[in-house]
Amino acid sequence: MHEEISIIIMQKNISHRDIAMLRRCLLSVTAAWKPKRYEVIVVSPHTEKLKRLLKDFRLNLKYVRDEGRGIGAARNTAIKKARYSIVSFVDPDSVVGTSHFRRILDTFKIDPCIGLVGVKGIQLQRWIKTLNSLQILEYMTRCRNGKNHFCDQRAVIKDIAFVTGTFLSFRRKVFDDIGGFWTYPPFGADDMDFSLRAYLKKWKIAIIKVPGSMHFPRESLMEIWREQYGWGFGFGFLTMKYRGRVEPWFFWRSSKFLYRFLPSSLRFTIPLLRFLFTPFRTLTYALRLRNISLIPYMTFKRFAFLSGYISALRKYKKILVAKKI
Repeated sequence: MHEEISIIIMQKNISHRDIAMLRRCLLSVTAAWKPKRYEVIVVSPHTEKLKRLLKDFRLNLKYVRDEGRGIGAARNTAIKKARYSIVSFVDPDSVVGTSHFRRILDTFKIDPCIGLVGVKGIQLQRWIKTLNSLQILEYMTRCRNGKNHFCDQRAVIKDIAFVTGTFLSFRRKVFDDIGGFWTYPPFGADDMDFSLRAYLKKWKIAIIKVPGSMHFPRESLMEIWREQYGWGFGFGFLTMKYRGRVEPWFFWRSSKFLYRFLPSSLRFTIPLLRFLFTPFRTLTYALRLRNISLIPYMTFKRFAFLSGYISALRKYKKILVAKKI
């Protein structure tokens, strides 16, 4: 089979800063190895403006209009326009290493049952130097080996239970097999739901490390709140969607004690119970990484996530009541 890949970048906003991040992303894609058969698709509600703003790129960009119905619907629209058998998403606030797409295609060759491939980046010092103090805190929370640096993430790899949307790659067969991404809620957890449905269909998930690939954290507390709230909201709907099944909780690496012994009607409380341990977890991280600022930062993040989660439970309850009426 010929090596081929459809690279998809979704750009919702077109502020000066958003365009600067998108250009940084496209420059890294330009510099990265790509097979002879490839395409780069940019999905946006502002396709005409982007064509003018990005006309200097030599990537033969293909533009697909986002109708504004949410991230899952936008992904589905782009994939249906894609030409090739391997689809690879790259977030616009990310950069890819030079071997990013080479490593992804090589991983799919290992086993035809590998349906999804995720990337854990090995961050380069030149990118880390550009981060502000808030972004540095985020990278410290992702370091689980107790060392205050960002290059060795082997301890994180074994805990991955799904492929995040930042660097989500999959066979087109997987998309067709599971029926695409969910379209509601319009934001949050679409990648978790997609990964879980692929897992339940017996597709294998692989996680690889790529030097130079990196997702840049949010730059302000407001952006972090919106991100975490959206993830919590999506996870709330995900929890209720699969509330009668045990597999999701195993897939998400939750405590066996909680999901094995709690009745299905009460499993939605697991994120609430985990929130009770937030002070202990934040203190542990702060002591391990020798940075007391992690305590308020991680507590803030967890509270934002929990707020979105509770909002989703309330919304879901209203939907159920409306259906009964």
